[in-house]
Amino acid sequence: MGRRQKRYIRRKEKREQNKLKKIGEFLNFKRLTLLSSIFKASMSSAKGVRWKDSVQKFLGSILFNISYIQDDLLNLVNVCLGFICFTKNERGKTRNISSVKFRERATQKNLCQNALTPVMTYSLIDDNSASQKGKGTFYATQRVSEFLRKYYRKYGNN
Repeated sequence: MGRRQKRYIRRKEKREQNKLKKIGEFLNFKRLTLLSSIFKASMSSAKGVRWKDSVQKFLGSILFNISYIQDDLLNLVNVCLGFICFTKNERGKTRNISSVKFRERATQKNLCQNALTPVMTYSLIDDNSASQKGKGTFYATQRVSEFLRKYYRKYGNN
C-alpha cells in the first residue's frame, strides 16, 4: 500500500470519528424513550390542531398516553396504527382524506426531533436551507446573492 493510500485511510478514519463524535449522542435509543422527549414531541405536534377532538382527548390524559407510547417503543411494538379515512365535500369538490391517529403523529414527531433531524442535518451542505431551523427564505436569498456577486466579479456580464 502506497503513501497516498495510507493517508487516505487515516483521513477517512478521522472523518468517521468526528462524525460519530458529533452525532453519537443522537444515536441513542434511550433518548427516544424518555418521557420528557415524548412529551415535548406531543406538545409540538399539537400546535395548530389543539381544537380537534382527537388531540383534546390525547392531551386530556397525556401522562397515560405518553407512558403507553414509551412502553410500545421499549417493547419494540409496531407504532403504526393505520389511517382514519373520511370524505369531505368543500365548495362542491369531494375529497378523500386519510390522516394518521394523533398518537402515531406524536411518535413520528419524537423520532424526527430526537433522531432523524440531528443526524441528517450533519450530512447536509450549508447551502441547503429547505425545512431547517434558522435557515429560511431570507438565508437562501442571501446565499444566492452572495454566489451571484462572486460570479459577477469573476466573469462579468457573460
